[in-house]
Amino acid sequence: MFIKRIEKKNNDSNKVYVYFRLMESYRTQSGPRQRKILDLGKLNSIDLKDHKELADLIEDELNGVERLFSTKRHLKELAKYFASLIIKDNLVKKEDNIPEERESKKEPSYIEVDESSIVALNTKTIGAEYVGLSMLKELGLDNYLSTLGFSKDHIDLSILSIMSRLIYPSSEHATKYWAQNISALDVLLSTSFEHISQNALYRISDKLFSYKDQIEDYLSQKQKDLFSLKETLILYDLTNTYFEGLGKAQKLSFGYSKEKRYDCPLITLGLVIDNLGFVKHTQIFEGNVSEPKTLVSILDFLSSYSVERPTIAIDAGIASEDNIELIKQKGFDYICVARNKNTFKDLLFQEEKVLDDQTTISLCKVQEEAILFVQSKGRQKKEEAMKSKAKEAFEKNLKTIVEHIKQNKHPKKYDKVLEQISRLKEKHSLVSRFYTIDIKQEDNLVKSIDYSLEEEKINKRFNGSCYIRTSRTDLDEGQIKDLYSMLTRVEESFRNLKSELGLRPNFHQKEDCIEPHIFITTLAYHMLNTIIYKLRSKDIHYSWNTVRTILSTYTLNTIALKTRNNKQIYISSCTQLQPLQKQIYEALEINPLPVARKSISK
Repeated sequence: MFIKRIEKKNNDSNKVYVYFRLMESYRTQSGPRQRKILDLGKLNSIDLKDHKELADLIEDELNGVERLFSTKRHLKELAKYFASLIIKDNLVKKEDNIPEERESKKEPSYIEVDESSIVALNTKTIGAEYVGLSMLKELGLDNYLSTLGFSKDHIDLSILSIMSRLIYPSSEHATKYWAQNISALDVLLSTSFEHISQNALYRISDKLFSYKDQIEDYLSQKQKDLFSLKETLILYDLTNTYFEGLGKAQKLSFGYSKEKRYDCPLITLGLVIDNLGFVKHTQIFEGNVSEPKTLVSILDFLSSYSVERPTIAIDAGIASEDNIELIKQKGFDYICVARNKNTFKDLLFQEEKVLDDQTTISLCKVQEEAILFVQSKGRQKKEEAMKSKAKEAFEKNLKTIVEHIKQNKHPKKYDKVLEQISRLKEKHSLVSRFYTIDIKQEDNLVKSIDYSLEEEKINKRFNGSCYIRTSRTDLDEGQIKDLYSMLTRVEESFRNLKSELGLRPNFHQKEDCIEPHIFITTLAYHMLNTIIYKLRSKDIHYSWNTVRTILSTYTLNTIALKTRNNKQIYISSCTQLQPLQKQIYEALEINPLPVARKSISK
């Protein structure tokens, strides 16, 4: 082997670019020939006089030869790196791979091996990558991107971005490391990610986002056809995500954050899914958007989406009277939780029915609407815990203000104290409205503060009951309860997006990167929900985190060994499938062997 200098000239600027190749000489009947082994790049880190030694070291690494005398450390490390690329490239390109069904019929082949020479060169994860890629191909997303004009390289980068978000959600910098050092996704795609850059990942996200509507429409229709989805119930809800960076964007703004991250700008994601969790549409709104105002554009989408008119399920935050009227005008049925319990307290309900030890329901039908009263012991326990925690926090802060005034540690000016209590009531709005606070003042100075809790009112608010409203007057009590329970699908979807796919937190600071980041996450969710749906259809109820954990030990390994006659052999093969891994593969109906066993000899 030897290193050859290659020069290329730029016709526009007459600039000459120099890089190097590792070449190999071999003999043919027509005489000696040369062939390229590997592109080495510019090799700026080593002197020209060291090129011969580097080529020799690479050849030694490939042949398993250990030098008796020490050599330059940086040359040794570089040689190991280039040798690993050559081995990987040869294993990927090897054409005489034997498929699983033929491998079992292959005649045994025995060799004598030097036991001390057996080395595991590298191990890369392939289990979750294979599952995610199989679902992506089943949905035909790779072929659809081709119809949009994506090149093979762009399709591979798109798959990398989506699979990384599905399996290893992190920054573009970490994605690059994952692709090059941890994952065997490149082997599954028969490509190489050795030279990808962070900018390439940013650019492919932008390119995918530019086709957002087309891709979402395609995936929605494909899943509908593939799984015979009925789409009789459509669920709509909102969530926001915060950004660690301080980037300025039109849709970024400070607002209410459930995570209490009021220091970070927010952006809001509207999610439209069916009762099985399949995404129909996503829309991004300003971070401080008013929930009820978002419904108009969603109804416009649903009106154009299908001639059918499904029932729309929304939560109390969106279910204003104006929105309910708007839904009816658009020709849709609706189901939601009433925003105000007092509106229906005087209605005459039917006799209570006991669903189980935890829940009782009763129904009342008024004009064109059915109202279902639900009393749940489980919900009551949850609300009691919320109430106790909120009360404790509010009273603790209120007592601090009172004590500081008594001890003369607090400014006693009436307007200042009133401002401080107003901020406190706003912060703890869940319970503060049930307190009566009496501030006694004289000459604009506060003398004392007394407060009391209206126990009866707060207990009514947190009693585990709710009223469910629906225009579906054809349904009985149990059917209405079951229909509304489907809203938990939205909560599960948001949990998957945020906890399992890394929607939050987000470290982007540039406006152009924010929406593509969210879109890549929703594309990964398409794959996730397809996997979970197919597993549940086979009565396997794992979360995606559990699936990832189970598959994390299924790896692709490259082993090096030396035979008795001093021949170096490299073998690439997957680990033996464990029972739970095999169960997942069989449930998803995918080949249990991602790649066939391969070997090369030097």
